[in-house]
Order: sequence, then structure tokens, then C-alpha cells
Amino acid sequence: MLKDIDVEANSDLSKFDTMDESEIWKAFKKGNEQAFIFIYKKYFKSLHNYGFQFTRSETLIEDGIQDLFIELRERKSHLSNTNAIQPYLFRAYRRKIIRLRDREKKVFNELPVTTFELDFSIEDSIIEAEAKEELNAQLKITIDNLSEQQREIIYYYFYKDFSYEEIKSIIGYNHTRSVRNLMYKILDLLRAGFPSISFATLLQILSTAAPRSG
Repeated sequence: MLKDIDVEANSDLSKFDTMDESEIWKAFKKGNEQAFIFIYKKYFKSLHNYGFQFTRSETLIEDGIQDLFIELRERKSHLSNTNAIQPYLFRAYRRKIIRLRDREKKVFNELPVTTFELDFSIEDSIIEAEAKEELNAQLKITIDNLSEQQREIIYYYFYKDFSYEEIKSIIGYNHTRSVRNLMYKILDLLRAGFPSISFATLLQILSTAAPRSG
């Protein structure tokens, strides 16, 4: 993908496995090409699946990732520090993939595709087997009725295990409390749709969320 970068280099990258992400990022910023390749290899699949939440176009997804890493490499000395690389990459990639997606929609006059389609599978250990199928169907309807941004919050919080601060940074909110308040609203909406399920059980179900992956 990155034609001017040997991402298939046979260099031993294992030393980065035991390093703090803040140190890996600092090494990359200082021009360490191995650190750059390590970051690319480690997060490519995650970024690809993340891009799939916004568009089904493989071309747009991969173009966005390529643009992201080329820009990171060119501007490395000017980038801010981070101790959490994945949220940092998501924040930058989110802007790119949304811009690419919206530009393509405008060119081809296509209708928006529903994004952040979350799949849930209620386990027998959580709900009695005979009620499982009905609840799964109701849960899908409830989730589908949430806004794209509400599903996006669920994706970050429950599937990616991002903190409120990291979610705030990715989406571009000014305050962490905005994310927290939105999460409370989402949970209230879900609880209203399932009055017979305890709050603890609802959280356990949400923790099994899985996005559609490309």
C-alpha cells in the first residue's frame, strides 16, 4: 500500500512489544523507521475494520489508511505526544474516511449507508435459551433505532474499550462530560426498551458487541 515504505521489512520489530506506547510514539517522531513500521503493522487491521464502519468501499478504506500514514510520516516531528496510539490514529483517520466517503457520495449522488452496524449475540449464560431469540431480535431493532453517533459511542466504549477522554478526542467534543451524558442517554434508551432486564445484564450484553468487519 505505502509504495515508498518497506512495510514488509524483515527487521526484528519484537523489541517494541515490550515498550510503552508513549516510547514507541516518541521513537517514531524522532525518525525511527522500525517504530513507524511497527505502528503500521500493529494497527492496520484495526483501522481497516474501523473504516468499514463508515463505508463498504475497500478503495476508500485503504486510500484513507495510506493517506493517514503518509501524512504521519511527513509531519512526524510536529505531531503531539500520546500514550495511547490507537485512539490517536482513530481520531486522525475518522476525519479522513468521513471526508472521502462524503466526497464520493456527492460525486455519485448516493444515499448514505447505515454505519456502525453492531451485532450482538445474547449468550445462554445471560438469558434463558427460550427467550434468547426474541430478545436478540428486539435488541437489534433497539440498536438500529439509535443514531449513528450513538452507535459510534457504543462501539468506542464497549468494543474498543476507549475512555471517555479518548472518545471525546476522537469525535471532537470539547468536554468529557458531553460523552458521559450521551452514554447515560444511550443506556436510558436501551433500558427503556428492555424493562425486564437488569442493568447489570444489559451491560453484560453490550460488552459482547461486535461491529461489522470488512
